[in-house]
Amino acid sequence: MSEPGFDTLAASQKLQDSSFERRQAEGVVGVIVDAQQNLVTKDDLKQVEDRLTGKIDAQGVRLDGDIKVLDGKIDALGVRLDDKFEMLSGKIDAQGDSLKSSISSLRTIMLGAVLPVWLTILGVGVAIWMKLP
Repeated sequence: MSEPGFDTLAASQKLQDSSFERRQAEGVVGVIVDAQQNLVTKDDLKQVEDRLTGKIDAQGVRLDGDIKVLDGKIDALGVRLDDKFEMLSGKIDAQGDSLKSSISSLRTIMLGAVLPVWLTILGVGVAIWMKLP
C-alpha cells in the first residue's frame, strides 16, 4: 500500500511553533507516521477493486462456459430420451398389434370350436323337442 504524502518536518515544526518541545513534536509526528503505515488510500482501494472485478469477471466467463457445457449435455440427454421414448412407443405399438392379432385368432378358434358344439346341442334339443308328445 502506498503511503499518503506527509511532511514530517513541517508537522514537527508546526507543533514546535504551537509550544511543543522538540522531543514532544517528534514523538507526535512519529505516532502519526506509524499510524499511516496501516492507512489505505483511494488508489489502494481502486487497485483492490480492479483486481476483484477482474477475478469476478473471470469467474463469470468460466461459469458461462460451464453453463454452456451443461446445456449441451442436457440437450443431448433430451435427444437420447426422445429416442428411447420413440423406440419404446414402437415396441408398445407392436405388442398391441400382436395382442390384437392373438385375440382375433382366439375368437376364431373359440367360434370354430364352440359353434359346432352349440349347434350340436341345439340340434339335439330340437330333436328331443320334436319327439315330445
